[in-house]
Amino acid sequence: VVALLLSLETCLTLQVLGASIFFHNYWCLLDLAVTALTLASAGYSLSLLVLHPSDSGSCARGSAALLALRFALQPARLLVVCAGIFRARRLQRDIDETSIDFGRLEPA
Repeated sequence: VVALLLSLETCLTLQVLGASIFFHNYWCLLDLAVTALTLASAGYSLSLLVLHPSDSGSCARGSAALLALRFALQPARLLVVCAGIFRARRLQRDIDETSIDFGRLEPA
């Protein structure tokens, strides 16, 4: 479920930003890497469970490296999300402070 939600979020971000902005933004690339590792880990674990249901030890050994890398990158992803929230809040504050006097505009 987490892998699907991460994939959906990454795809939506790619669609909203566009490919040129998405692939030039390091935070988006980090997000893409975490999503790819999550999908790889889930896919590998599911394939081992389906192909070798009686050998649960190989599943744990095989996906350990992917899990370690994924769990190492997830805190970085959390920092990315927090930085995005901070930037959005700062943008809202800046917009609230901007005053526009529509009375000074000339009629068309």
